[in-house]
Amino acid sequence: MLPYGCLLATALGLFLVSGFLGPQFLGFSLRNARPGLRLWAWLGGLYSLAFSSLTALACLAVLIGSGWSNSSKANRGLGDLWYLVLVSALPYIALASLGILIASAITKLQPAVAAAKETTDLLLLKSRESETFRGIPVRILEANHPAAALVVVENQPSILITRGATIDLSKEELDAVLWHELGHALGRHNSLNRLARVACVLTPWLPLTRDLSTVVEHSCEEIADRFALKHASMDALLGAKSKFKF
Repeated sequence: MLPYGCLLATALGLFLVSGFLGPQFLGFSLRNARPGLRLWAWLGGLYSLAFSSLTALACLAVLIGSGWSNSSKANRGLGDLWYLVLVSALPYIALASLGILIASAITKLQPAVAAAKETTDLLLLKSRESETFRGIPVRILEANHPAAALVVVENQPSILITRGATIDLSKEELDAVLWHELGHALGRHNSLNRLARVACVLTPWLPLTRDLSTVVEHSCEEIADRFALKHASMDALLGAKSKFKF
């Protein structure tokens, strides 16, 4: 069982290095990198955490199973008695720990998921589809406050924009906003931001996941801006950003 023990130690080491030292390394090495490279490098750190965690759990399951199967070969001495008690309890301890982790994750995520769904449903109820922009539905929300965002309804993206924004923006500025939101839709940025927020909620004690949400959000905004600038002028994009945040 030595190979599995070594693999377990390696997986735990990778988890700790990625989770605690990863932010310093990524922040230093990618400070001048393009937003796309920075985004995927940080997500790669998250995937490293997930892979090392699953590897460690698999190795631990093998070691527990091996100890369980070898318990029948133990002698009846006092030392072996404690060994039998420990090995017999380990599977139940592991199952209880897994159950606690799952219950904790559901408890943390369920209110946020319910609130997000309720907010999206309310916004869609108060809005109406007016047109499409490059194949993406555009919904107008009757509100005076200027705002724009990308929402996902039944796995389909829609651009939500308020009536106030359409009034305050010029035609060129409105096009820049729509191109920006289209960049978010094409890059599936809502899903990436959701993944980063879930990771932060589940492991708030890890520096990598604490910083990941901010890095992903900023990188996605830079990528959407770069996409918009391929189709709109810098003056139009900056003019729209000076009037409200989107």
